[in-house]
Amino acid sequence: GNTGMLKFYGYYNHGQVGFNAPAPDGGKFGFEVKNNDIYTNLSWAGFLGDTWKLSFGASHSRDWNNISTSYNTGAILPDTFKLRNSLTQVRAVATRFFGRLTSLRFGGEYQYSTDDFENQRFGATELQDHYAAAFVETDLYLTTKLVTRLGARAEHSDLLQETKISPRISLAYKLGDGDQFSFAWGYFYQKGDSLLRWRSQFGQIPGFQRAEHYILNYQYILNDRTFRVEGYYKKYKDLVTTRDDLQND
Repeated sequence: GNTGMLKFYGYYNHGQVGFNAPAPDGGKFGFEVKNNDIYTNLSWAGFLGDTWKLSFGASHSRDWNNISTSYNTGAILPDTFKLRNSLTQVRAVATRFFGRLTSLRFGGEYQYSTDDFENQRFGATELQDHYAAAFVETDLYLTTKLVTRLGARAEHSDLLQETKISPRISLAYKLGDGDQFSFAWGYFYQKGDSLLRWRSQFGQIPGFQRAEHYILNYQYILNDRTFRVEGYYKKYKDLVTTRDDLQND
């Protein structure tokens, strides 16, 4: 329409693969994976007057996996592992323009995720997480050649029972008509992988992991050609380790 654009995208996939292989005792070992997954995404973006831009989005995905074996000898028995996971996400972003160059951007998101595991021998277990985040950042032109982006992000996970705040800053200086230097620094947090496994094996779930980024960049553009050189340094903290015990160290 005249005030915005509405988009929808979705798909459904089904897959199945398996094989039979000779076993040491002369029999056959069978393995099969059945998978179904669905994804949907709805988004809207538009302008409110001359100084506001709004964006909204929502998505849902779900994945089903059945992993089966069909060999019966010793400790290896016919069995099926059922894995289920889903993610529902809602996000909104608002941008306020101040003149032609300077802007203020803020927004938030909410995610609800589930991970389920079921097996006849090992039982069933599940994880659920309510995750929420909010951010604010500004593009501020200090001079006609120097621009800075200041921002911060706050995020909370009910599953991890932790809240983190991530400051971030970037600077760009224009040297001439086609080249510039830029520098960026910031904290970035994420949840660890294999949370179901960690809880089953160690009886606990690790917290957020942190990466601290330093990025220096030079870029030159001439006649539709781009030359770019970039160097970075990343410092990690609270990574998941499994030496003797499960820790964020």
